[in-house]
Amino acid sequence: AARGTPDAELLAELLEHPYFRMPPPKSTGRELFGAAYADGFLERAAARGLGAEDIVATATALTARSIADACRQLVLPRCEVHELVVSGGGACNATLLTMLSGLLPELSVTTSGALGIPDDAKEAVIFALLGHDFLLGQANNLPSATGASRPTVLGKLALP
Repeated sequence: AARGTPDAELLAELLEHPYFRMPPPKSTGRELFGAAYADGFLERAAARGLGAEDIVATATALTARSIADACRQLVLPRCEVHELVVSGGGACNATLLTMLSGLLPELSVTTSGALGIPDDAKEAVIFALLGHDFLLGQANNLPSATGASRPTVLGKLALP
């Protein structure tokens, strides 16, 4: 991605996907952005004559823009934020981190690894926190993010 140049027109087309305009709460994965989406993206990129490096740069720019746009629309207007912590596979992508820093210059962009939490431990850490809150009887949902009507304790204790 670092050696390529994002295709601005293709990026604009990709950002028109209805998912990016949906209000929260929302979640996605392979059902929307799986093999069929990737195949369509590659066909559109090939039709534009993009090389491999520009294709990867455009895909990385799509990821960065979708994150930055969501931060600007949903997070920054509602709370004071100074830092964006990236985890998972994206934390290992220096080009993605650079793009995020450029799109969100008011935020310090860092990785969970830089804060002492392994970049690939995101799910393990959140499930540990959810379990901890459950055992203490503390509400562990976020109604403003999930659409729930009230805070509640999530989870069940299953013993053998």
